[in-house]
Amino acid sequence: MLMRIVLALILVCCAGQSVEGQRFLRTLHPPERPEGEELKFDTNLLPLTNSTISISGTSDANYAPNLVFTPDSNRVFAIFPGSDRLVGWNVVTGEIIADIEVLGNPASVTIAPNETKIGVVSLFINENFGDASNNFQGENIGAINIIDLETLEISTLNLTEVFFSFFNNLVFTADGTRAFVASSLTDELLQIDISSMSEAGPRIKFEGGTRPTPISISPDSSRLAVTLIGSSLLPRNEVSDSVQIIDTETFSIIGNIDPEPYEVPYQGEIVKVLHDFIGTNNLTFSADGQWGIIAEQSRSATAGFREFVDDRVLLINMETKEVIEVFDSGGVAGSSILVPGSELFAVTSATDITFVDYNLLHSWRTQNPVSQFRTSSNPAFHGDQIFIGSPIRDAVVRFKLKYGDLRNVVDVGREFESENSSIPAGALNVSVSPDGQTIAALVFNDNSVDLFQPTKRFVMPQFVQDSQWLTGIALTNISENELEIIGKGYNYVGYPLEDANECEDPENTNEDCENVIDLVNPQTFKMQPGEQVSFTPLGFLDAVQGTTLDNHWLDLDVDNTKLSGLFLALDQKVTRMDGGSLASIEEGSQRQILTHFRVDDPYVSELVILNSSRALSDVDISLIDSDGLIVRTTTVTIAPVGRIARPIRDYFPGSNGIFFTPEFEEGKSHYLLLDSKESLISFIRYYNDTTMAVLEGTSLGEPETQLVNYQIAPQIIAFGNNTSILTVINRSSEESTITLTLHPTNNNLLVNPVEITLQPGALLKQDVAELFNLEYEDNIVSGWVELQSDQVGIFGSVEFQLFNGKAMSTLPFFPKGSKNLVFPHVAQGTGFATGVIALNPGDSTATIDIILRTENASEVATTQLVMSPKTRKSVLVEELFGQPIEQIGGWIDLKSNLPVIAVEMFFSENGEILSAVPGNVLPD
Repeated sequence: MLMRIVLALILVCCAGQSVEGQRFLRTLHPPERPEGEELKFDTNLLPLTNSTISISGTSDANYAPNLVFTPDSNRVFAIFPGSDRLVGWNVVTGEIIADIEVLGNPASVTIAPNETKIGVVSLFINENFGDASNNFQGENIGAINIIDLETLEISTLNLTEVFFSFFNNLVFTADGTRAFVASSLTDELLQIDISSMSEAGPRIKFEGGTRPTPISISPDSSRLAVTLIGSSLLPRNEVSDSVQIIDTETFSIIGNIDPEPYEVPYQGEIVKVLHDFIGTNNLTFSADGQWGIIAEQSRSATAGFREFVDDRVLLINMETKEVIEVFDSGGVAGSSILVPGSELFAVTSATDITFVDYNLLHSWRTQNPVSQFRTSSNPAFHGDQIFIGSPIRDAVVRFKLKYGDLRNVVDVGREFESENSSIPAGALNVSVSPDGQTIAALVFNDNSVDLFQPTKRFVMPQFVQDSQWLTGIALTNISENELEIIGKGYNYVGYPLEDANECEDPENTNEDCENVIDLVNPQTFKMQPGEQVSFTPLGFLDAVQGTTLDNHWLDLDVDNTKLSGLFLALDQKVTRMDGGSLASIEEGSQRQILTHFRVDDPYVSELVILNSSRALSDVDISLIDSDGLIVRTTTVTIAPVGRIARPIRDYFPGSNGIFFTPEFEEGKSHYLLLDSKESLISFIRYYNDTTMAVLEGTSLGEPETQLVNYQIAPQIIAFGNNTSILTVINRSSEESTITLTLHPTNNNLLVNPVEITLQPGALLKQDVAELFNLEYEDNIVSGWVELQSDQVGIFGSVEFQLFNGKAMSTLPFFPKGSKNLVFPHVAQGTGFATGVIALNPGDSTATIDIILRTENASEVATTQLVMSPKTRKSVLVEELFGQPIEQIGGWIDLKSNLPVIAVEMFFSENGEILSAVPGNVLPD
């Protein structure tokens, strides 16, 4: 209890790392029919099975239609091809709001440009296949249905001499006046006038047996791309698969894309291989219409285990109709799509998704293909995340676009029960509502739709409580709404912490055994607007005192983005403590730099890495010396959503150090680089018997990240038993000249800028007083340092030790400021004090409004700072607000008209504890 009170007094640390999540809401079931039959997505009553998934090329009728949201996001619709029905539900209540008949096995669904209508292609499967009585001669009929989602009125165009397959989709022109659809078995392309619901002019007739299937339309509606997949009866060396380009105004063929054969070695010879398009291989246009992409299956088509052979993705110049780049994809490559609002294509295969940046001619694939996909499944997008159904795992999986790493897996079909273990619930298509607040997954075998809510996950990588160390956590709801939070503790191998039932132990023979609940995980709780809570790991889990949590982390799933979260690392005696903000890391990163630590006696340095992805992560850790030379690179393996905490060097035999003591050459400084295919969150904790500092890893700049040549160290202090160590690293590929300018708080102190030159990879680590040739004149020198380089890619940090080294903290460099910040905790009184540092790095005057709030968000005091360009203010909370403050808990709001840098300083009055906490950055 005493420790809990102490934490409430001094909790001072790291902003939780926010990432995406999704929370199950409800299952939408179709209405029961009067005759007791259930509506079905399936048309041939052959369920989706594990075997049909593993043999992904097997043809079947298990192709689910798209789910369609209305523009207001309040309703969602699904077509049931096996039951000739359109069903709509209220998203909020789950109530059925539409149940209407659409004849002829309605299958392919397309949203019209005005988003208030959908086009549905009816296949008439039984009628077209016929039966033995008429020698299986079908009627060759079909229909196009236009359904108004507001009025639910249906306009139908019945067609003859057509044969539509599951792959024959409808596309609209941008103005919605015309639509196009291919008829596969009759080898034709049809044009539909939407206003009159009639065919517009004669059909385009392709060569017999070429089998047109998916079509796409350019963004300006001027061109169509029709994939001809070819009949197995045609000699492919004479009539090859192709993509036909159609002018929509003249409705005529204007181009042909027929890629050249590619060469492969075979039994000592070079063999030419023809491309092989199938029904899911659609061509997708780029946003400007200049590029197109299509996958093909020539490699996997001849393989025994098709999923284990890479297929090809062809990037095409749509002006010249030539293939300009070829990328690898997973086996059984299928459909392609343009990622909304980007320059990326996404191509689905049976095992992964391939992303192609058509401007950079760069591709990457989803990591850890733990799930097999249907190549006809349509992924959905939310921000920089991509969702896709994984039917074999009964799940919707979510990847990050930027890296392709697996972020999380959410179960679907929770109410589905099957007597056959080979029949999954079968998550196929996924859709996201226009407002981004609802994710819908079509569950094929269960004939239902599961709804999920996108949430934010705040990852606390430190969740430890043992005989020596402790983690404190504080959460503040800074939104205007009630939050529901689901918190779950994980161990170092990524498994949720579980309560052991002693009574179920086979070796327990006590008949009167009564199980004791050791911990409760997960924990679900609500927070009111402005409310603040703080807890220890054992307190959070309602765990029995004495329970040991020595290498764990905490996941917080929150239904709102505006949660401010903190964690700190401290010892059980509360004599060593520090933390640092993780708010600048946007979801972890694959490559990180840890700029500063201490390994020489009496210090111990520990590296903590959290693998925030759902994939097994091999992390390359490189030790680099001050000359920029890699001393050694070692690889550690971290379990999915697992964590490691290891000493940086072998302090003693068996200490499991990452590097060996002789590798830390005397007289040289060092830093660490982390490199992984998955996203990481990392920090270094270094300490001695009296003090401790924590410094988080900084993203090293992925290919999409703009590196900077400008950085700010917002706090330095020298003299009066205080020291500051500045670390500057040049991570550019060129020699870098860096100008360091010290801006002292005392404007009368004139300090000349210092210019240093660093080779690629090199580092400077120096005491600030020595670096700037400061002289002690009975005054403490404090201020901030501005760094300007002639190359991009400078990183660094500042460590300051106060009171003869009794208190220590670190801050990373800041490349820029922010307008909206929060300090999520206040500790003023009972032996502790809070200070605020505000810095205006810009060239214009900044006005900052600051509000001090209690734990329930009530205003305690307000003030306004007007700061001239390039100025800094460092004051105690009492000085800031101009009144006595005695407050433990609560938080501080900062809003500025210009980007500023703000840091909160916590320290004990006995000089034993110091912690510098950057303000949590909120969206402007």
